[in-house]
Amino acid sequence: MKEKRIVYYKDEQDEVMQFGLTVLHDKIEQAHTKEKEESGNMKQGDKVFYRDDKDDMTFFEFIKTKPVDGSFDYERKGIGNWLLRNVFVRCIVIPFFYFFRRFIIRTRFIGRKALRKHKGGCFIYGNHTEVVPDAARAAIASFPHLSYIIVHPNNVSIPFLGPLMMALGCIPLPTDPNGMKNFVHAVEQRAQKHPVTIFPERVIWPYYTKIRNFSASSFHYAVKADKPVFTMTTTYHKGRLFKKPYKKVYIDGPFYPDHSLPPRERQKKLRDIAYETMCERAKLNTYEYYEYVQRDDAPEYRAKLAMEEEMKKRKKKGGRAARAAELAPENAQAAQFGEVVAEKSLQGGQAAPSEGCPQSGSEAPLSPQGENLSAQEERGE
Repeated sequence: MKEKRIVYYKDEQDEVMQFGLTVLHDKIEQAHTKEKEESGNMKQGDKVFYRDDKDDMTFFEFIKTKPVDGSFDYERKGIGNWLLRNVFVRCIVIPFFYFFRRFIIRTRFIGRKALRKHKGGCFIYGNHTEVVPDAARAAIASFPHLSYIIVHPNNVSIPFLGPLMMALGCIPLPTDPNGMKNFVHAVEQRAQKHPVTIFPERVIWPYYTKIRNFSASSFHYAVKADKPVFTMTTTYHKGRLFKKPYKKVYIDGPFYPDHSLPPRERQKKLRDIAYETMCERAKLNTYEYYEYVQRDDAPEYRAKLAMEEEMKKRKKKGGRAARAAELAPENAQAAQFGEVVAEKSLQGGQAAPSEGCPQSGSEAPLSPQGENLSAQEERGE
């Protein structure tokens, strides 16, 4: 077996060829090997070492992420964008994807008829195991329906290709909280008539043959839009001629939200159904191209993360306590002043100083009943 060569880099200024396929200076590899070992994302031959299922096994540091905030244009209206979406994508990109799917990534779909026959919008949830092939499979799975896919902002930050990626159906996640409103509106609007693909595992693990755990938060869109859910599970199998496996993609569904449950419970139920379905399909894998091995220091690493999280909480709580300590003298002074005022108000039946009442040092006029009582006290009666 030909030995694989690994490329490590810190930023795009490192002297490596595009996408890091060839090393021009061996010193780069020697300098960064130790650092990558410590980060936990290092490949050695056919083994991939990781610490937890949130480790990202791909390298996109060479892409400068563009801001996706409240001013980002999700709509892309205009004749140019319409031509890109309906002419270029339909007539050129999709046919190329079919060739790409058949002869390069060697993918076979099983159960795609149910998705093709479905009319209207829906959500497709898949396992995230490759970069370009995952996008190609998402586009082909629902064709002739044009589909959309929720992606990382890096996908629309590639120089000169951003408009094309948007025309291909990319919906980038916002990089700023101000962009969340437009993002949610774009997803809900497109889900009314088109399939929207989501990879709930979030990060890519190349050729991984199991399903990583994911939360129910991404199923909020399906529940809110009241649209069905399909699952798209990619499995890997040994080929006869090539070392890299060929793929079988299983499409299951539709799964509809249960209206007898509250929204949060609907999300959880949809998530459980999708996760269990994908796990059952993942058992059909017959070939493991990479062996994923958890690092020996994974428990210590998770304990370190938990400790850091606890320290953040304590620091936040300590900040509140410090603020309370700063305000304590002022609060004590105010309380003392209140006690003094109350004590003065009780002495001699005097009222506390206020508008319309005699001030301290002045005598209040006696009522007729008060004058009679004073006279009786003077006579000793």
